[in-house]
Amino acid sequence: MKKRHLLLCLVALFCVTSVSAQKKVAFVYQPGYGSTGYTPETDPIHIGLKTAFTVTDHGYASTVEANYDSLANYDLVVLSEAISGNTTLSNNLVKLVGRVPILSMKAFNYTSGRWSWAKPANPDARTSSVTINPDFETHAIFKDLVVTDNVVQIFDGTNTTNNQIQGFSELISTGLIQEANIIAKVTGSVLHAIHEIKDEANKPYYMLIPISSDAIRTVTANGVKLVVNACNYLMGGTGGFDPSAPYRIAYLFDSSYSTYPGIDEDPIFISSVLGEKDCEAIDIKDFTAANTDTLTALESYDLVVVSEAISSGHAFAKLLSQLVNRVPMLNFKSFFYKNTVWDWGAGANPSSTKTAAGVPTIKIDSAYLDHPLFENIEMPDSTITLFNTYEGIKKNMVQGYTAKAGGLIAEDPVLATVTGPAGTYNAIHEHGTVNKYLLLPISCDTMAANLSDDAYQLINNAVYYLLQSAGNVLPAVKPTLSMTYGNGVTYVTMSSLTEEAQIRYTTDGTEPTATSTLYSTQVEITTPCTIKAAAFKQGYDMSGVASIEVDVRYLAATPTISVAAAAQGKTITLAAAAGARIYYTTNGATPDSVKSTLYVEPFTVVRPGMVKAVAVEAGKLYSLVAEESISIDGYIAREKTLVWADFNTNPSKWTWGDSDTIPTKNVDLFGGAGYPYTDSLALNDCKNGFIVGTKGQRVTIQTMTPGQVVQSGNYSAYTEADFGASKMALTFLRTNVSTDPTTAFIMTNTAYTGPFDVVAWFTGAKGNSTIEKLEVSVNDNLNDTTWTVLDTLTSVNDKYVRKGVAYYDQTAPVYVKLRSVSNLGTNSNMVIFDIKLMGEGQDVSIRKPALDRQVVSTRYYNLAGQPMKTLGFGLNIVRTIYSDGSVETTKVMLNERR
Repeated sequence: MKKRHLLLCLVALFCVTSVSAQKKVAFVYQPGYGSTGYTPETDPIHIGLKTAFTVTDHGYASTVEANYDSLANYDLVVLSEAISGNTTLSNNLVKLVGRVPILSMKAFNYTSGRWSWAKPANPDARTSSVTINPDFETHAIFKDLVVTDNVVQIFDGTNTTNNQIQGFSELISTGLIQEANIIAKVTGSVLHAIHEIKDEANKPYYMLIPISSDAIRTVTANGVKLVVNACNYLMGGTGGFDPSAPYRIAYLFDSSYSTYPGIDEDPIFISSVLGEKDCEAIDIKDFTAANTDTLTALESYDLVVVSEAISSGHAFAKLLSQLVNRVPMLNFKSFFYKNTVWDWGAGANPSSTKTAAGVPTIKIDSAYLDHPLFENIEMPDSTITLFNTYEGIKKNMVQGYTAKAGGLIAEDPVLATVTGPAGTYNAIHEHGTVNKYLLLPISCDTMAANLSDDAYQLINNAVYYLLQSAGNVLPAVKPTLSMTYGNGVTYVTMSSLTEEAQIRYTTDGTEPTATSTLYSTQVEITTPCTIKAAAFKQGYDMSGVASIEVDVRYLAATPTISVAAAAQGKTITLAAAAGARIYYTTNGATPDSVKSTLYVEPFTVVRPGMVKAVAVEAGKLYSLVAEESISIDGYIAREKTLVWADFNTNPSKWTWGDSDTIPTKNVDLFGGAGYPYTDSLALNDCKNGFIVGTKGQRVTIQTMTPGQVVQSGNYSAYTEADFGASKMALTFLRTNVSTDPTTAFIMTNTAYTGPFDVVAWFTGAKGNSTIEKLEVSVNDNLNDTTWTVLDTLTSVNDKYVRKGVAYYDQTAPVYVKLRSVSNLGTNSNMVIFDIKLMGEGQDVSIRKPALDRQVVSTRYYNLAGQPMKTLGFGLNIVRTIYSDGSVETTKVMLNERR
């Protein structure tokens, strides 16, 4: 091919006519999915698909079915992972399977009750890669990918918080997945990852690559290429990188450079693979810093190659760093790195050519001997010789560089070094994962007719390696701005989901630029203003501009608490500044306007405690908390544990009825999923002071493990006063249908003498807007159907644990029952962690019998109080008489006739 030597002064000469892809692909997703609000525009996979094919987006709400007839007209349908599971949309997409080739990314569609193909799962640790199974190493989807020890990296690994590669196991026999067609597994896991489904003619029509959308912005070029390959494969192509395709390459040089042999004698331009490609030689001799349009036009090329034959002081050369990671770039000039040019570090010559010969060799780091850059090259002792003639030649050959600490390339992988009389320097390094940049510091001083065959192979490998990294330039993610208030100062925090992006901001309402103030730590504002901020990162477009109006607030005045004697207890009066509202608590919790009681009028407390109050005033911060300790004359503290159900091992094991079977975590005590409602009552004496009963509602014991920080996640305490829950819980789960009542309950099998408090730690397992209600009632007779309600405790609309207290202030012995009265149908999910009956006095031990007493006799009665010789079928009353005269009464359920 004849080379075109061009002096470009007009941007028009750079224009490219794009070629529309022939294949039509539908991309199905749910707009706004997930915590970050999924959008295809910031999804590297979606961008890669649009580069390779004609893509039409189909965004559906989760509550509707897709238009199957429309989708079936495409050559391929891609199902994004960004679709809510177990919804009308996702559950019915299985209707497309077999009608049109499908590439799916959502493994969680496979679960039972959805597609019913397998058991999906997230690996125990966040995993960014897959491992190819034996016999699939040469599968078409892996063509031209970077594969190391059969591992394919899909995410860059920078996001360790969110899901990345997902998977599945336990194939369902009625599903379509066959073991023989499972192509790859999740790295470091037994979970399956990639699989395909083929028809009777062995033609693939479905494939899963389970890529979570949670960290989608960190998908690598390797990951994008895998997906594009899979699309081509499903549509009958081979996929992968085609080295014979027509690529447009720009080759920049300066014809006035003193040691340059000229473009017609330039061996890199003439004799490497560049000589076989559509490579345009661009002489920048007369270019200046004003040629910014030309710089932008260079991004339209598939690769930009920068010759060493450009002075580091050239005005246009300084601009070239702006192209890094916006277009694949191969650079031969390390001296651009000095602080007056790119400011990445410094270029270096490993020898002084005034006193010693140039250095013709590079040393490959052992970690990179298998790097694609060094394929088909002889490397004795990990060394490559790049020049044929070098002994005694006092001219620069291989050059090097040093990196600026903390600079852009400081953490880049150094693939090779160069060593000479002046020392050892970095030689070859790469930067970025998309539109990669590579330095190959070969001087033009003596390269004419002197480059070795290995040098040409190295240059050719670099060209193909960089071409494969091409990708669209994405905008950085717009920063998130948030405010927290101090007294007279507002703190503004800024963050961007684009890793390592710089955030620059203004405080005068003007638009931020790359030279605006750099954000490093929270900004303190003492005067109201408008902050605008944008994110910047090498290789990315500037993000959108985030804006926030910052005000400055001051504390409201602290309220006052007055305490006066009352007929019973103490009367509490609260006061604050005019216009302020007061919120208070009486359990020692810190008050606020959400969780606490609004003060309306003086109130009476009859039990000792701590009253705390806070004032809330429009335009001001919460006041400081006022607090007052309340003592009640003659009140006996209820701190003695009468009985405690913590569903672990205290005071004794939970067991089945009369057996010694010990329930373990996540075990059903009654029923199961879909267990029907019944008029027949099932009871179980758990041998530790409690009886559990239900009329069909599912009852289980589960491990929940409450969090140890207030509102730190599911099953953590709602306030500091709600701590104390144990790790296991009794759960009254969903009913079979929405009309079934919530019938499960737990009650003591002994009547306890009052007064006492019933303390329960509980929540709901559904969260969201679901409020669970726990009724606490008492009765002196288990045969009565009507119980006296002490209180109905309510959860909050999230999975936070509440500590609820119901008070029994009488002295007559009573049984205590706690039951769910939520009546939420299939959304009922009551979780009870602990129940304590707290009587007057202090704890010494928890219901442990004295060591010196012995059983004198045991007597049995039916519920009518009639004596029996032995236990009868059903519920029995058992009275045990001890040598010290004490009597213990319990209820025992016998589930089999004797």
